[in-house]
Amino acid sequence: MGIHRFEVLEAIETTGGNGSQAVTILWCWTGEHLAGYQGVPTEGKKLTTRGQTWHHFDADGRIDRELTNWNDTPVFQQLGLPVRTPRHWEKDVDPGSLD
Repeated sequence: MGIHRFEVLEAIETTGGNGSQAVTILWCWTGEHLAGYQGVPTEGKKLTTRGQTWHHFDADGRIDRELTNWNDTPVFQQLGLPVRTPRHWEKDVDPGSLD
């Protein structure tokens, strides 16, 4: 329950198998007045994250396949959980520091 808002950031038209139409939608989600998120109490916090949804269309233009992914890490961090974001791409990162 609560209020869930999705803001479309970008829609990218592509082609799927056999030249059929597909689209990738990049979006930002905001959740307000939620009792919990993935079992964690929200304590009234406004939460945000980003994600993407891919739709593949059949010959009649109807969605026949869908895939959605989003990043939970920022949400868990907003809830105060001790989730670190390793910066693997930075030069000289020490893997031992991730313990």
